Amino acid sequence: MRRRKLLFAFQPVDAFEPGKKVTGHCQVSINGGKVKPIKNRSGFYCVTDNPPGEYSVTINNKYYCDKIVTIDTNELDPALPAFDVELEPNLLYAFSKGTTLLRGRVFDENNESMVDATAEVQAISKSFVTDSLGRFVFYFKNLEEDDEIEVILKKPGYADKNTNVAINKGEVNRFETALEPE
Repeated sequence: MRRRKLLFAFQPVDAFEPGKKVTGHCQVSINGGKVKPIKNRSGFYCVTDNPPGEYSVTINNKYYCDKIVTIDTNELDPALPAFDVELEPNLLYAFSKGTTLLRGRVFDENNESMVDATAEVQAISKSFVTDSLGRFVFYFKNLEEDDEIEVILKKPGYADKNTNVAINKGEVNRFETALEPE
């Protein structure tokens, strides 16, 4: 059996529940390498037998937002070139009961769903790109009480929109709005 040389290894982890392995199957691809990542029994994707350098890793999963990570192997600890990659939950993720959520929808002046608009909440330093139905979701882990947050919506060709939204702790909060052409 041929011995492989580990270049780096990564494990997709759930950003909502730290320490939890991701739900569902991940599709992983690597640009810049000749050898595809191999998933081991502990959930790490191992990249072997490739030259040192910069690699782009793409992770897709039904329950999480797509993630692209750039790795420069020259910046990794050669004794332990392993790390976690946090995946943010998407609209299909099964949030636990009592989680404070903001589920929203963005549409245009004709009430057509707005695909690939960016929804941003600066208070939690997160952004979300809307899906094919114009939907997005944010979760609030450290909300102490009901609050009001600012949602910033953007899409090229449309005027940016900043809106304050009331958030009730422990509930699924809903918000819909239209963007107007510039």
